[in-house]
Amino acid sequence: MYEILVVEDEYAERRELAELMEALVPARHIRCAATCEAAIQMIDQLAPDLILLDIMLKGRSGFEVAQYVRSRGLDCRIMILTAYNEFDFASKAMSVGIQDYLLKPMRPDLLLQRIRSVLSRPAGGRAQPPQLWPSLACGMTSGLPQPLPRLPARVVVVLLSAPLSPEEGEALSAQAGPELRLECYGRRVVCYCPEGTAEPLETVGRLLAEWTPLLPGRCRLARAGVGEPAAGPEELAESYRTARLAACSGPLFPQRLVCRYTPWTGEWESYPDQAEARLIRALRSGEDTVQPAGQLCARLLSGCRGDAAILEGWLELYCAGLRRACGQVGADWRPELDLEACFTPRELSRRMEELADRAAGLLAPDSRADHPLVARTMAIVESRYPEPLKLEGVAREQFVSSAYLGRIFHAHTGQTFRDYLTRVRLGHAARLLEEGASVSAAAAAVGYEDPNYFSRVYKKQFGYPPKEGRR
Repeated sequence: MYEILVVEDEYAERRELAELMEALVPARHIRCAATCEAAIQMIDQLAPDLILLDIMLKGRSGFEVAQYVRSRGLDCRIMILTAYNEFDFASKAMSVGIQDYLLKPMRPDLLLQRIRSVLSRPAGGRAQPPQLWPSLACGMTSGLPQPLPRLPARVVVVLLSAPLSPEEGEALSAQAGPELRLECYGRRVVCYCPEGTAEPLETVGRLLAEWTPLLPGRCRLARAGVGEPAAGPEELAESYRTARLAACSGPLFPQRLVCRYTPWTGEWESYPDQAEARLIRALRSGEDTVQPAGQLCARLLSGCRGDAAILEGWLELYCAGLRRACGQVGADWRPELDLEACFTPRELSRRMEELADRAAGLLAPDSRADHPLVARTMAIVESRYPEPLKLEGVAREQFVSSAYLGRIFHAHTGQTFRDYLTRVRLGHAARLLEEGASVSAAAAAVGYEDPNYFSRVYKKQFGYPPKEGRR
């Protein structure tokens, strides 16, 4: 039986991961740590077979834990889970024998699939050579494994409509042939075209034609980006950057399957603050947000002048604006918008509308919540529903008694705190099930430890069992 250690400083994520691991091993074989010090102490006591490791641990680096494991010569597999796509420690990941690393958030079923794959490998080494793209993503070339088998002359990034499993990625890599190096990660396939191969557009066209029969039904070829030529290793990072930006140009050039990145060199327009302000006002007043969100999306697409780098930066400002507005009512929410998952203008607009709808729920969750304590309580539930929230704890955070908060909450909303928490949790669970999550994974993600109890509550709320809510 495997022993698993989860090292994560965020309580909700730590608990969610630990509960998800129960699909692999009984709970008594799972331990959790929130700091480097606690993790090292548990490693000495537990001798884990697998460590799920976050990189950023309250000012410390998770690589300290990995280095400790390797310095002790322990027979242990290590997987990194991080929210940082372009992290500064890519070379360290290669040097301390990390078996795999994943970007948050990740679908629970895919995470379990990756973990099973890692557990099937020998603990002391990797099943394949270290990937290049993490170093290239943060502009590093000094951390690349040496020597490179053949110097890539250009990078091509292909985006798929859904993430690949490790087995599906290996099938694609084998199909590419010996002259091309492929790295598959989630929905992204990075291709390194060596010097002397065919013209990049011809190479991409051939690869896309060969990959189509291998892709599972949930995947489709969405977009391909061709990077600038690289005359040497130091230029590979720029080739990767331009290839990724080209692949992210779907909302700008929806008719093109293969794109090249062309930066805008003319006069820049400023971010449309007034359009964003109109959307925020609509969110706060409870008005329909579809039109202002769509207008803001149109302004972003027209104002970036076909430059995906500008568009990506503006989308970060959009998410920051939503977070700032929600923070003013006490909701700690960090919206994210992945341009790699938006392949048409309509998909980008829909994703912006979804984030706006979520913000509307945090800013004005209920028209009857005109009492500031009730509004803050609703915001806390919306942003922290996976946690073991209790009326007593929420009341203590607001320096009032639980009896008083419970009374005014019911008076202003017509429901108890517990009923409202259940409604919010089940709403999020329904969306997870629609996206293909398992019943146990959806239950764990929204704060239910017992999937059977979750199923009973879900059926009582919706009138049908959760398994019927899956696609």
